[in-house]
Amino acid sequence: MKKIIIALLLLYSPTLFSQVLVDGKIRDQNYSNVQFAEIVILTNDSIAIKSELTNINGNFSIAVEHGSYLFQVKHMGQLLFSQKISLEENFHFGTIKVIRKEQLKEVVINKNKKLLEKKIDRLVFNVENSIVGTGGDAFDVVRATPTLIVGENSISIVGKSSVSVMIDERIIQLSGDDLSNLLRSIPSENIAKIEVITMPPAKYEAQGNSGLVNIVLKKARKNFFNGNIRTAYTQAKYGTGNIGGGINYQKNKLTVLSNFDFSSGRTAPLQRYDIFYPNYTWKENYNVKNSRDSYTGRIALDYQLTSSTSVGLEYNSVANISDIKSKNQSRVFNKFSEQLDSTLVTSSIKELDRKTNSLNFHGSTKLDTIGKKISFDLDYFQYNNSITNNFSTVTVLEDDTPRVNSLFFAVNDGSQDIKIYSSKFDVTLPMRWINFSFGGKLSFINNNNETIFYDITSDEFVLNPQKSNRFSYTESNTAAYASLNKELSKKWNVQLGLRLENTRTRSSLVEIKSNLKNTYTELFPSFYLTYATDNEATISLTYNRRIERPSYNLLNPFRIYSTETNYTEGNPYLSPYFSNNIELSCIKGNFYHSIFFNYINQGIDQITFTDSLKTYQYTIPYNFFTNKRFGISENYSFSKIKGWQSNNGINMFYTKTNSSLEQTFPVIKGLSVYVSSYNNFTLNSSKTFKAELNFIYQSASVSNSYKTTSYYKFDAAIKQELLNKKLQLAINVTDLFKTSAIVFSNNINDIQQGKFDYQDTQKIRFSAVYKFGKSIREDRREFSNKEEEKRTR
Repeated sequence: MKKIIIALLLLYSPTLFSQVLVDGKIRDQNYSNVQFAEIVILTNDSIAIKSELTNINGNFSIAVEHGSYLFQVKHMGQLLFSQKISLEENFHFGTIKVIRKEQLKEVVINKNKKLLEKKIDRLVFNVENSIVGTGGDAFDVVRATPTLIVGENSISIVGKSSVSVMIDERIIQLSGDDLSNLLRSIPSENIAKIEVITMPPAKYEAQGNSGLVNIVLKKARKNFFNGNIRTAYTQAKYGTGNIGGGINYQKNKLTVLSNFDFSSGRTAPLQRYDIFYPNYTWKENYNVKNSRDSYTGRIALDYQLTSSTSVGLEYNSVANISDIKSKNQSRVFNKFSEQLDSTLVTSSIKELDRKTNSLNFHGSTKLDTIGKKISFDLDYFQYNNSITNNFSTVTVLEDDTPRVNSLFFAVNDGSQDIKIYSSKFDVTLPMRWINFSFGGKLSFINNNNETIFYDITSDEFVLNPQKSNRFSYTESNTAAYASLNKELSKKWNVQLGLRLENTRTRSSLVEIKSNLKNTYTELFPSFYLTYATDNEATISLTYNRRIERPSYNLLNPFRIYSTETNYTEGNPYLSPYFSNNIELSCIKGNFYHSIFFNYINQGIDQITFTDSLKTYQYTIPYNFFTNKRFGISENYSFSKIKGWQSNNGINMFYTKTNSSLEQTFPVIKGLSVYVSSYNNFTLNSSKTFKAELNFIYQSASVSNSYKTTSYYKFDAAIKQELLNKKLQLAINVTDLFKTSAIVFSNNINDIQQGKFDYQDTQKIRFSAVYKFGKSIREDRREFSNKEEEKRTR
């Protein structure tokens, strides 16, 4: 990559491919060098073709082809000099003296942007024009963004799975509670806009069919120090406490952002399984108490080397330590007499330790003021996960006596170590007739897993080699992309992209020396076309192709036992699957309409098989289904009544899944409806007392190879700002009526299965945030030769 960047820089060297050199020096009326003045070369039609900045000494040098041009010098928005020139050979201006007018220290222009805007490849929600733009946090803002579905621990786009979240174009390697805590640490006042990218262009990785959400922060205030201290207590079935804070610092060329969170508490999800065997009916209750301590830290530094070049460093760390106690009661009923035959009782204590560390080094250089730019990123990501599961199973007969020789004790240890190294670069080259961008990425992944199983006999741990093994997986990805954007007219705009990705994988079971290699190269095209109508509507047609690679856990073929008769195993023969997506959308004012279709071929899903003879339950992933989904989405945001802003959506989609796995139903299909309404109220004139009332409804639907039941949920909140808006107190209630539980069902081997899933979502949260900050005096250094320089005037 280093050679590529050097080659790109050399491309702009005036000694290469140039025919005429224009140079000179800019000084003002006080004989001071004018640094960072913009030198612009325009055609006779006033089209800018070249642009450079003067250096710290006021010197400039710019290369252009032979011809007649208009030469201009601009600084701080002022046109300081203009002259027509005819270039047949190198042109030396010498010293150009200009008159600089006194600049205003600050100019504030208030112009209301539209609440919603449609760019060529994304939907933009301008937060500054929204009620949620003040007095809240990033979690509130994302939840109020049209087309997004926000749960307590997930963010998704209608018709898609969970999205990846970016902050200023950089992926955040967090999920679940860790992501929610980070979003709650970002004040809404710091957010300029939310970009919803339903179909990512060629610049972004082709991995995933879920879309992207980019949180664009406002530029840091110059010479400023601020931060916040926050705490929260959440009560569901059990309680969870949270404390955190962040400090932001900007002075001269250095910007530092930091954040830290600690939470400790317990949750109690509840699951029930009903399995209808030919002769028996199993009814399982799975009660869990998850005690968890979580630490999250983030620090980011950016340094402005010059007016056009900046570099930065970002570090993120997450540590989760969990103690999970569970009790699984499986009651076995005779299907004909409906009498209780026996009960399998499994008690388990899992100790889980998960750590994530990521480091990013990035930089960018503006090659001119027209928009030419080079940027790069170097990333390191490490994930460590260790688990120890102590469990025992006993069969209790109808008369409450244990079955002879049914008591079983075991310990299942597992560890996973993932390291990812990656680098990428992006180049943007706006030209006279087209905008061109290209780039590339390299990534290397090492994944090592170890599973150890001990049978416990007479208090002795006996290694079971048949249930123990080591699994390793390596993957390398090489990618390159190119994108063209052309404004065909004032109404039409088109963007074409093509991404090439080559992937090499190798997986091996160490103990039995089994190896599996795979190599594939794929193309991922993208297409965007927009049309601006005369009545201020924008119509867009978009298409892209994506890839979904199997997660690392799904590739590990060894068994992870949760009870004596229940285990999960991976599949090293899994292949990535591909999706094709097309969308037609229209935005006018605060209305957003879209029609979409996506097609998945050889999709991956985990199937829970049941053995009618041994009554085993085992879960294995397979590539086995194709999925077609056609949908219509309508969103409307309004603030017709003062102090009330509402974002409403209704989405209908028809899903059809075809299975190639003979043990499953060949076809599952259904029509589904998703309705949402997010409402924010400002209850006083000083805008310090606010409330929220939100509602979602999901009808019965098809999720890959499963059917799901309908559910709905009400959320509410009140917020009060005190002490000149420095202190914010809030009360949030989620799943007010405890109605968000879902039942998943399918049929495997002609055995009907149903799973009731409730994630302990009914809760009340009390929170307090205190903000602080002040301005910092700017350092101004006088040059040591200032007096000597005056003598040259």
